[in-house]
Amino acid sequence: MSTVHCPYCHSEQVILRESQPNGPQYFEKILDAFSPPAMAALGIKLAKEAGIPPYIGGLIGVVVGGTLVMVSQHYFYRHYKSAQHYHCLQCGQDFAVAD
Repeated sequence: MSTVHCPYCHSEQVILRESQPNGPQYFEKILDAFSPPAMAALGIKLAKEAGIPPYIGGLIGVVVGGTLVMVSQHYFYRHYKSAQHYHCLQCGQDFAVAD
């Protein structure tokens, strides 16, 4: 079995966690940044600056925001949930290692 090193400080002083501490907060951060309404607002703003009708920018933003949320959920459940989660005792960072 290979030794796990912290990706932040490269310490070997890491412990395996029973559960991932940031699971639900991950989706809240994604929804805050890439939610369809937020992307629609960005699309409207960019469309106005480009001389395109704002509703087209809004529709494109909704599609892009929805797609980003769906893709991030897919990869979260596929990769992050099955990974082993560690906590570094030296720098205090949490990280995951995929199998």
